[in-house]
Amino acid sequence: MINKKINNKNFLIFPNIDKAENYILDNIVNLQNKTDNLITLSGGKSPEGLYRKLSKKLIKCDNFEFLLSDERYYGDQTNHLNFYFLNKIFSDFIDHKKKLKLIHLIEEPYVNESPNHNPINKRLFNLNIPSLSILSIGFDGHVASLFDCEEATINELKNYTTTQKKYLNFYRISLSYSYILSSKKIILFAFGANKNNVIERLKKNNVNNEQYLMPVEYILKYFKNKIFIVCDNMAFYNKSHYIGS
Repeated sequence: MINKKINNKNFLIFPNIDKAENYILDNIVNLQNKTDNLITLSGGKSPEGLYRKLSKKLIKCDNFEFLLSDERYYGDQTNHLNFYFLNKIFSDFIDHKKKLKLIHLIEEPYVNESPNHNPINKRLFNLNIPSLSILSIGFDGHVASLFDCEEATINELKNYTTTQKKYLNFYRISLSYSYILSSKKIILFAFGANKNNVIERLKKNNVNNEQYLMPVEYILKYFKNKIFIVCDNMAFYNKSHYIGS
């Protein structure tokens, strides 16, 4: 692992994704002896390897609740939901006698593609502060399903917000900036060569105009504690400068 500080941003660079995932995994497992841990987990397929490792490592499940960072409104196509995907990974490995608490953002059944017809999980109105939030950085700088830093988005005081990415015909629900920033600790991660462009931007000087910040830049700017950005070689370095494993 290499620790680099560039323009007040803390990067941890690992030779490959496996070693980067193990670092994040250790941060979760180290909380097993503490009580009332609420861990925010990123949606999407990027952290699949991490979650498969986590499902094997968890021993004291009663000490944890897991909260998805975002979800898509896909109507009745439940196999496309982050919740369905993550629940399947955990159920494949965890002894069913262990009580795993995975909080979904919307209530079942998922019968419509509009947020107006899928009620919000009432747990979202009364959430604890996350002990740890593990969030993937999108290739365009989005985090969870936060795609912009418009005033209405950053000023949302609820724990969640409804979003819609341009050119896509479905809605999403996402944890809000205010709730994510309330976390005790945040780990951001970016794996693979397709994340190199966004990491290169993060290495450069900060953007002054908030309207033009990427969501990941907004979180880095306003989180009260140190954030580590966990990368593998391919995400951090350009193709001519990979470090060896």
